[in-house]
Amino acid sequence: WKTEIPLPGFNSPVIWNSRIYISGATKEERRVFCFDFNNGKLLWEKKIDFFRGKLPFAGDDTGYAAPTLASDGFVYALFGTQELVCLDSMGNIKWQKIIEPMDNPYGYASSLLVYSNLLFIQFDQETVGKIMALHTDSGNTAWETSRPVMPGWSSPALFNINNSLQLVLTANPIIAGYNPFTGAEIWRMEGMEGEVAPSAAFDKFIFAANEYASLMAIDPANNSIIWQEYDELPDVSSPVAQNGLLFESTAAGMILCYDCNNGKKLWKHQTETGFYSSPVITDSAVYFTDLKGTVYVFAAARGKKLLSKNQMGENMSATPAFYKQKIIFRSDKFLYCIGENKKQ
Repeated sequence: WKTEIPLPGFNSPVIWNSRIYISGATKEERRVFCFDFNNGKLLWEKKIDFFRGKLPFAGDDTGYAAPTLASDGFVYALFGTQELVCLDSMGNIKWQKIIEPMDNPYGYASSLLVYSNLLFIQFDQETVGKIMALHTDSGNTAWETSRPVMPGWSSPALFNINNSLQLVLTANPIIAGYNPFTGAEIWRMEGMEGEVAPSAAFDKFIFAANEYASLMAIDPANNSIIWQEYDELPDVSSPVAQNGLLFESTAAGMILCYDCNNGKKLWKHQTETGFYSSPVITDSAVYFTDLKGTVYVFAAARGKKLLSKNQMGENMSATPAFYKQKIIFRSDKFLYCIGENKKQ
């Protein structure tokens, strides 16, 4: 199926219990949308309009609906207007709040993360850098931890590292791990530079990358850099890692595969268009979606094998979501559900 999206936004689709959640925004209005996964029908939309005052700045490549939503049955949406809202599965507002002023060169873009009744927000701005956790039942602050960083656009990632959960955040100049339940900093490594948007990946080591810095493999157990790569780096798209292989895509249109253990570049593939969408890895394949909506599917293997190349025919910046053997893509104007249409 294919369904039109009423408002623009760069956030990626999230799926919970066969419901797809996205947001859209302009300077005049902000909305949260819920679509039926099975047929693409718009089940409900909720207008968000409780900010009063001068809107924070947002560039055209960011807009006011860049952060991807989070869901644990309830739905959490954050807009570049400082509006944060929690809705139930029917679109009723459970709580809402204005978070502190957003101040960065392009507009707010860090996505939300929810786990164990806590909502995590990476808030790296000109005036303040911090990671904070809110209680999901009320929106009240559970904890917050200051971070000595420059403005950034990356998002928090939650990894099981040495049998312990850690929030891992990337920014200029540090990559750091935090206890998700207390906010205590566990480790910190300097090395990032520039305007950091890619989030971290994990497979035995932490992987952090950004254009004008490097691709770093970090062992958080002893706070050491295992290897670094300085060429062909992402500036928006986040890397992914699994089974000893690391994959990344760049705004210059390069797709790369590395050996996680030693940083050896196993293969690469040059495309005609760059990538903002992050790659998605399954058991046997890796999916890369470029800015013009071309989807490259490679085998998740040490040898280069292009399984398919598909033209969606729409501009795409969002990362696709995978659910029940189907893929949900978001273009500038539409949601697509791709998969085998089995007859009942």
